[in-house]
Amino acid sequence: MRKVVVVLLLLAMVTVFGIKIRLVNTAGADFFYKEIVLEEFKKAHPEIEVIYGTSDDSTFYSKLRAEKEAGLFDKNEVDVELLIMGNGPIWGYLLQENLLLPIIPHYLSYMPNVRHLTDLAWQAAVIGEGFGVPTLVEAAGPILVYNSEFVKNPPKTVEELKDWISKHPNRFIYGSPRSGAGKLWLWGVPPLVGDVSEYSDLDNPKEFRKTWEFLQEIEPYVQSHPSATGDMIRMFAQGQIWIFPMYNIWFQLLRMNGDIPPDTSVGYFLEGTKPIISAHFAAIPKGNTPEEIKAALTFIDFMTSPEIQVRKLAYLAPPLNELVNIGKAPEELRKVYEKWALPELRQDYVFEHFKVILPPPPEVDLKLAETWGEIIGKGKW
Repeated sequence: MRKVVVVLLLLAMVTVFGIKIRLVNTAGADFFYKEIVLEEFKKAHPEIEVIYGTSDDSTFYSKLRAEKEAGLFDKNEVDVELLIMGNGPIWGYLLQENLLLPIIPHYLSYMPNVRHLTDLAWQAAVIGEGFGVPTLVEAAGPILVYNSEFVKNPPKTVEELKDWISKHPNRFIYGSPRSGAGKLWLWGVPPLVGDVSEYSDLDNPKEFRKTWEFLQEIEPYVQSHPSATGDMIRMFAQGQIWIFPMYNIWFQLLRMNGDIPPDTSVGYFLEGTKPIISAHFAAIPKGNTPEEIKAALTFIDFMTSPEIQVRKLAYLAPPLNELVNIGKAPEELRKVYEKWALPELRQDYVFEHFKVILPPPPEVDLKLAETWGEIIGKGKW
């Protein structure tokens, strides 16, 4: 806490004019962060230069950990000033190893827009444990996506899905926990089969008997577990697989953009699904100067402003600033949303008709992924 107070005092004295910061996005959604947020930020804050880059969670984590071990944290010489990452096992490692700067509530005075986050965003903030500001949040699923050209009677329950998979070898696939959609599927199975009602710090994934029985029973009919969700999307688009688990909004974007057949691609919830909140967080690695921290906070605040959050409608995602009035949003944004956001998968519908729960806490999440690797993965990921 003493160090935070010192940094706060320094922030009040420093200027961000001419500051250059590097932003690394490991969460995806470049169409929003790069094409919308970054371009608009350049216009609003020409005094700050932002260099945009992408990585995967594991690579970024390894790099940041190496910088800490090399003593760069103490010298304020880390290479990245701002991170966008989804919650998941690697996020858990970053928190566990104390690699990120605590942001909430310490730096709220530099982020007035964050004070106007929606209730949904504040629910997600719990996952970030004060080290990340939610930038994109949804009741993600998992949903199942199928191609109606090949699947005439989609399974409605877990038992029906298990039966369908056994009768259609290699036509169902799910990713490893290293992939976004694979991680979401692994989160979704324990509440779906009844091992948990909601996740808590006391959960021991090794005791999720029904989860591991179900996944072991379908394993002989699953050819692989890709570590990139994009691989599954490509296989589905090419007709190699017919059903796979996916994020709600991401699926709808794939239809809208024509990445999968829009007329025959269908997304739905299995009976008994408890949709899980998934989030992207903006975070600041430790080891940055006060000037760089202040510039990063300026970017985060801009990203959560009503003017930027309303632009999410074009990407079928809910704005996270409570000051956004969707009814008064620009007509072109509302038209896109009304045309492509499927009524039965829109966030307001999901929250009204399903019990939405938080994902497993970071330590439980890590154990869940590790247990999957021991019991199911066995060299296939």
